[in-house]
Amino acid sequence: MASIKKEKQPTLNQENPSMNKDFVLFCAGEDSGDILGAEAVSAINLWGVEAIGIGGPRMQKEGLKAIGHFDDFAISGFKDVLTHYSQLSRYLKLLKKTLENPHCVALVLIDYPGFNMRLVEYCKNLSKPILYIAPPQIWAWKSKRAYRLQNVTLGVLYDYEQEAYKRFGCESLKIENPFLKDAISLVEKKASKENTFLFLPGSRRHQLHRNMTLFIKIAKDLHRRNPELQIKFVVSRNSLINEIKKWNIEFEQIMVPENSTERAVLFSKAQGVVATPGSGILEVSLVGTRALACARIDPLTYFLGKLLVKTKFFTLPNLLLLKKIVPEYLSPVSFFYKKEVSSIVEELQKTEKEDYSSQASALQKKCEGTPIKCLALEFLMDVLNRDSEQGRLSIRRN
Repeated sequence: MASIKKEKQPTLNQENPSMNKDFVLFCAGEDSGDILGAEAVSAINLWGVEAIGIGGPRMQKEGLKAIGHFDDFAISGFKDVLTHYSQLSRYLKLLKKTLENPHCVALVLIDYPGFNMRLVEYCKNLSKPILYIAPPQIWAWKSKRAYRLQNVTLGVLYDYEQEAYKRFGCESLKIENPFLKDAISLVEKKASKENTFLFLPGSRRHQLHRNMTLFIKIAKDLHRRNPELQIKFVVSRNSLINEIKKWNIEFEQIMVPENSTERAVLFSKAQGVVATPGSGILEVSLVGTRALACARIDPLTYFLGKLLVKTKFFTLPNLLLLKKIVPEYLSPVSFFYKKEVSSIVEELQKTEKEDYSSQASALQKKCEGTPIKCLALEFLMDVLNRDSEQGRLSIRRN
């Protein structure tokens, strides 16, 4: 088993701008945020404004200038946060200092609420505008966080989130899932299935380590029952491929495509997918492929979640349709696997012949909304108008 890697001191990348021209500061801490943030970065750059901050490969491809290591934010659960507390504190200090720069005209946050809500408070004190895409899930727990988001521009993904924020006097705009158009296209075409089965063990290093033993046992059981089945372990970062190699498994390991069209094709052609709860399992369901949610959670996070989170389901497809279309097998870390593996494999075999296209269509309707790029453009236009009136903005549209 791999040892915990040494923390890296966050420092400003020397290739980044000297911050002597106006810019928008971004912070997205995980892969789902990187997907959402890419369109926002693209919109900001259309106006000749630099986008700098924390973001992954998709955001950087659209023009984000990174000032920290994206992988350092791949943290999940209370235990992981405590382990990396000093590292996160240093990043928070770096981002606060960047916010203070007079050329920072606005802040765009994507998901990652435990960290990003601290930036909200600090930015409000500086009287700088904030756009928060995928803000905290107040409908599930810690609903009073909504009060701190009043007068913040909010972009939410789902109707129930919009309704929850409205109850606290927060206006929000429902945004479109960036994966939606590709999902609709493939469901309409009814792409043919291949003899493959995908496993998505998590987008964070510690999460992957907790899940791998269980996922490997499920994969081996499926392969034993169907030797022709091609099993693939799919991860979002090169560093995670290297982590999986430490298990010496016989199954293929691949990177999930950054491009949403290629990702939709990969998911739609699979016979089925076992994945951790999150945006990945929603994408799988949106293309009509059967999915099963499975995760081993650190005990502290698991029992606190049971105590504090007031929701019947934990996966997005089930929450959106208010019924179980994705079986959920979530349990605290333990050394007992046999009964759990048997139940999961039986569940997968039971659903093998089911058609999920109608459920995919219902989910697609739930994911409609305003494109993120439009929201980001409107937000920046408001920033430009406000600062132009104050006579301090130095940028001009390209």
